[in-house]
Amino acid sequence: MPFGSDNARLYALKGLFATERVAAAPATVYFALLRHATVPETTLGTEPNSDGGYARVAMTNVDANWTFGTVTVENTNEIRWPTATAVYSELSALNQWAIYDNTSGGTCLAFGELTTTITVTGSGDEPVIAAGDLVITMVV
Repeated sequence: MPFGSDNARLYALKGLFATERVAAAPATVYFALLRHATVPETTLGTEPNSDGGYARVAMTNVDANWTFGTVTVENTNEIRWPTATAVYSELSALNQWAIYDNTSGGTCLAFGELTTTITVTGSGDEPVIAAGDLVITMVV
């Protein structure tokens, strides 16, 4: 089994997110918000287009930005998107997050369900994921 022990799972997480970074791991990661009608954990929803000023948020992929548990990694700092100028391409209720290796397109490194839905009702809204609210767990 490739990730049979807690140590093996933690090493794999650190291989993508900072400490033990392998050559292929990105130096910068990009956070996206998505909407999925039923929020299954196994499929990605739809990412807003640039309407309303939506864009992925960049973060340097270094240890200081992650907190590591036995088989988990979580964001140390809040992840904040720019203030919206309007509703995000009619996708106002966002219920998933994703981490990519590029500002658009690219490879999805991880994704999951938001603990609390982020609703962008229009101009002035500031989407944010609080520190510690984005948790990636390596399962058996």
